[in-house]
Amino acid sequence: YAVNHKDSGLRIISLDSSYDNSGKGLIDMEQLLWLKDTLQEKAEKGSILVLHHPPCVGTSDPMRAMHGLINSDELYQIVKDSDIIGILSGHTHQVCATLFGDIPHYTVDSTAFGVGLDDQSMYMNVSVGMAYSTVDNGVITMNHIAFNHEIANGMQSPLAELMKLMETHA
Repeated sequence: YAVNHKDSGLRIISLDSSYDNSGKGLIDMEQLLWLKDTLQEKAEKGSILVLHHPPCVGTSDPMRAMHGLINSDELYQIVKDSDIIGILSGHTHQVCATLFGDIPHYTVDSTAFGVGLDDQSMYMNVSVGMAYSTVDNGVITMNHIAFNHEIANGMQSPLAELMKLMETHA
């Protein structure tokens, strides 16, 4: 799925990485071929790729390795020389900024629960938040907003109540 923001010249591309409920993701061949074809035409100010599962070529991050795309290498071959200026993903419930080759890649907290890692295990925690991205002169920036405990508890409230909580704690 691709959306061209004609006023801004920016294209946003979203792919479905759902796979087999194992925690890992996969971009199927039909989507990879579509992406390759779509990226043949460059967007005026670049493209942003949005996935659920993080790509993980050459990572030492265990969370990405355990819960990333199993065909990250195939995806990289398509995006490495493209107009993609950033990749946004989730799934790890953690804030992380890294590179996918030379493309900036960001994951963000969840609004439900956080995930922590230590030498022995992976565990849930209360780290929750959200993020928004900005693009300026072809550079993507991720802005993270951590929710405090009161706002996190408000996540079960209707959206209007949540927005009021965020405004009073901003």
